[in-house]
Amino acid sequence: MRILLSLLVISLAGCGGGGGNTVPTPIAPTPIIIKQPTGFNARETLYQGANVSAYSNKGSNITIAVIDSGVNKSHILFRGASFSIARTNIASPTMTPYDILQNTGGHGTGVASVINSNVVIPGITSRIGLAPSANVLDIGLSKSASDYNTNGFTNDNIIKAFDYARTNNADILNLSFGSEKSGNNVCSSSCLSAKMNKAYIDVINSNKIIVQAAGNDGQTNPSVQAQFAILPEAKGQMLAVGALNEDGSDIASFSNKAGNTKKYFLLAPGTNIPVASADSSVNNLYKYSSGTSFAAPIVSAAAALVWSQARNLSASQVINILLSTADDMGVAGVDNIYGHGKLNLANALTPQGAINFSIPLGSTVYQKTSLLSIATINSNNYSDVITTLKNSNLLKKAIFLDKYKRAYNIDLTGYINNSTEKKLFSKWENYFNKPKQNNRNISFGSNLIGNFNLTINNNHTINNLSEAGFNLNYEFKDLAINYINISLGYANSKERNYKKYFFYKTTYNLQKNTDITFGLLNVYDKKGNFLNTNTNGAFSLDDAYETNYYNFNLSHKFNANHSVSFNYSFGNGKTIYGNSIIRKISNIKLSAIELLFNIKNNNKHLTFGIESPMNINQGTILIKAPISVDSMGNVLYEQEQLSLAQKMQFNVITNYKVDINNEKSLLFYSAVNTQDINKNSFGIKYNINF
Repeated sequence: MRILLSLLVISLAGCGGGGGNTVPTPIAPTPIIIKQPTGFNARETLYQGANVSAYSNKGSNITIAVIDSGVNKSHILFRGASFSIARTNIASPTMTPYDILQNTGGHGTGVASVINSNVVIPGITSRIGLAPSANVLDIGLSKSASDYNTNGFTNDNIIKAFDYARTNNADILNLSFGSEKSGNNVCSSSCLSAKMNKAYIDVINSNKIIVQAAGNDGQTNPSVQAQFAILPEAKGQMLAVGALNEDGSDIASFSNKAGNTKKYFLLAPGTNIPVASADSSVNNLYKYSSGTSFAAPIVSAAAALVWSQARNLSASQVINILLSTADDMGVAGVDNIYGHGKLNLANALTPQGAINFSIPLGSTVYQKTSLLSIATINSNNYSDVITTLKNSNLLKKAIFLDKYKRAYNIDLTGYINNSTEKKLFSKWENYFNKPKQNNRNISFGSNLIGNFNLTINNNHTINNLSEAGFNLNYEFKDLAINYINISLGYANSKERNYKKYFFYKTTYNLQKNTDITFGLLNVYDKKGNFLNTNTNGAFSLDDAYETNYYNFNLSHKFNANHSVSFNYSFGNGKTIYGNSIIRKISNIKLSAIELLFNIKNNNKHLTFGIESPMNINQGTILIKAPISVDSMGNVLYEQEQLSLAQKMQFNVITNYKVDINNEKSLLFYSAVNTQDINKNSFGIKYNINF
């Protein structure tokens, strides 16, 4: 067995270590300032571009077996790092870990530091360890204190190490060693001994990942161990790893090429990589090393990051993610030199394939694709509904899934907005919305009591509001009630949030100066809407929402130019269910109050007063959203019930209208909200009647 080692050694200022056996007191020498090798840039680009903290758990809950010369976990770079208590030395079980590493080589220490060292080296932007939260299972193969290279790397010891890693719950096996056989050997079937072949198979069948250094012979094929990756027995759970040159633009001259392992070959930084260095007297040295030995643990750490992100992934899925997201190099596609190309950890950690948003439906779960591209809630009438939903903690921690069922956080409150669509019952209705009206009047003439008239109407407006109904007017003679007017009608719309409504209104005129009106309005929203609030995609409602409004109005005319009116309205909505994030809307109660004074002077009209717009006094909305995925790939949900009750708002309103002629008028209006200055409105409207 061979291990490539490079010895540009630098001391780290500082002292201390990460627990374990008693070690010599560290010395804090004066740091040596050196020019960093240019190859450091390739590694730094990979580490920084990955933005590990944003997309992963930094390798937590993943154990990587470093089968190597042994690891000095007391090194300062491992301060705070996680090591398995099952660490051992296969070649010399009686020797303590630190005794084994009293040398200046420390190959295993360097390899492990690339995975989970947790301390930043002065002058280096990021920490050495790519997966600082990963757990390292140190399995040493050195035979004696002076042996850090090859003597303990026998087939029997390697087989024992494989078995030890498998039975001690390692998820990934990092193998930064190679064969004495040249990379020119081509293995169409396994070149390994029967026992070694079985050791690989046993690991693979336990859903483990094997990451094998390709070797440093500059040959056309990786080492014979790495070639096991192409065999059916590997089940796509093994990678052969080559090294990039200093700036990451090409494969390193010393690295074996992809060759026959091209389908499972990946390149990673492997030239002048900063690593921890073991020493017999101090624990604070680091060095720059080159070789596929140090490219392999970068890939092992990358696999740990991807797997910790989604423990439901199989080993082969993790491998597939790393390969499919790599940056292609050389000729287009997978080739004999670069394989799949350069490891791109940033791509590997980001969502792949179609976005799925998992929504519970009864006791089952179904997937909907691209729901989030259309998922919206828009409202103008009830802005507090929007505020309530935007403040939902559940919606802020929801997740979506990529094609591998990896969970990614999404703040769903960003899909909830105020709408600019007009209100159904806005006072400031578009004045160009003048109906074309067809009336058929039926008069029943005079009798002893009074006159009886019936009007049948059919209206159609420019913005596709159609209305039909009839009006019954009965005029009394010499009674306290001068007349009764009854209206009954139906309307629908193609362009608004409501589907249709029915209305009923009865007005009693008392002594010609006072009107008392009772009304009922039954509104059916279009599918996906409630209270003129539009929902789509992951928020969609499957049914139409129905609301009943009741109205009482009292108006009194003091004379031809002065009048006052009082209006009170209340409503209630029926319970509606949804099979989306919105599960249920219930107990909706609404009300509105208005007191207005009117003054008329020839062609000028002044209206002023106070109003409380239609307000939700009571109501709840039940929402349910996915928040995580368990290790078996099951989507976990959480629900939250929110109150839709709004604070009562009051507006001081003023309208001033000037009739220019019978067809034209000019309106100045204002509404000043007493609680929220942002809800104030002012405007001028010019009206032309056709």
